[in-house]
Amino acid sequence: MNKKKVSANTNDCNSSDSNYTMEHADLMIIVKLCKLMNASFNYDLLLQDIMNYCTDVMNVEGASVLLYDEQSNKLIFHLATGDKSEKIKKIFLDCDEGIAGWVFNNNATILSNNLDTDNRFCSRVDNATGFKTKSILAVPLLIGNKVIGIFELVNKKSNTGFTDRDQYLSEGLAAQIALAVERLRLIHENIAKSRLATIGETVAGLAHYIKNILTGLEGGKTIIDKALPKNNYDIVNSIWPIIHNGLNRISTLTLNMLEFSKDRKPDYTLQSIESVITEVIQLYKNKAEFEHITLKSIVDETITPFYFDKTGVFRCLLNLISNSFDALSKVESPKIFICAEQTEKDVIIELTDNGCGMSEESIKKIMMSTLFSSKGSRGTGLGLPVTRKIIQEHNGKLYIKSELNKGTTFTMILPKNFKPDYIE
Repeated sequence: MNKKKVSANTNDCNSSDSNYTMEHADLMIIVKLCKLMNASFNYDLLLQDIMNYCTDVMNVEGASVLLYDEQSNKLIFHLATGDKSEKIKKIFLDCDEGIAGWVFNNNATILSNNLDTDNRFCSRVDNATGFKTKSILAVPLLIGNKVIGIFELVNKKSNTGFTDRDQYLSEGLAAQIALAVERLRLIHENIAKSRLATIGETVAGLAHYIKNILTGLEGGKTIIDKALPKNNYDIVNSIWPIIHNGLNRISTLTLNMLEFSKDRKPDYTLQSIESVITEVIQLYKNKAEFEHITLKSIVDETITPFYFDKTGVFRCLLNLISNSFDALSKVESPKIFICAEQTEKDVIIELTDNGCGMSEESIKKIMMSTLFSSKGSRGTGLGLPVTRKIIQEHNGKLYIKSELNKGTTFTMILPKNFKPDYIE
């Protein structure tokens, strides 16, 4: 899309292109935004932080980013701030609809402090959300001459409404936002391709792993088929744990492959980390007793509920504890401890075992994107990379400390003060 940029300032003041000169304070606003852009590689969290920053420094009731979706040919509210942000995100606009559509098609900024007389304004969004838009400043997001979306500021919190300074400054912010959107899109596109390529490279290994599981299941099925007609339930009871274990392994493998191969948006809810740890302990309690493994948890009672994706963190703990169980197969007095404590900013979860441990080389390979298993043919290499991926989605960190024949400690660090913008 190549269009000549035009002025569309509908305020009473003159065009910002000719009258306004950027001041030092304005430059510092842009500089701070540039620093913020390098704070995280988590796509949604970073853009949400940028929107919160813009809402604050521009002194408006709300800010939003609409991105053009080629597949649907719609403008989609990708992120928004304000009281109605969640309702706004569910609305798609036609590419010629309202002020956003006009900006998209004309590659021009609109500043309007009197929407009652602006025939480009469409009230559909207000009607759907119950929000009242009184003034708006909409700027195209550009990569080269291509409009990839719209940056909108609504309802200036001042009697003067939006000014030339606001227009000039918002166009500077929009330029940085467009770069952030494009940079993060490319990063995540490369990550997705890398994941798929990595899975493709390990298909043979996964097929061999699955074949071994299926061989065990087929053998167990044959024995049970022969035992049932004879009512020999002792044999059935002895074989069933093998079948149950095989089914669990296939289920875990499938979920890990799906988790690793696609981008995932965490579902942040206010949760107790103690309840998640307790659930994991209960799930593995019988297995631990059967294999004579001491399995205990120690959780700091002062840890208050905080926002995290319960399903994701639960999967992380499952992967880690499963890894520890495998590491304890030939160990005397095997032990697994899960401990949780908090600092001022983080919740720290440590899972420690006294198993076979890993070499430094193995740890380095695990912490890279390439799938690697330290268990040889008994592992897929998916568990720990998936765990690392989920923790990174929380803006957290994963550390591994291990020593051969002495054991391993996995440390998960999750920020406890994070609160999604969509939660009041």
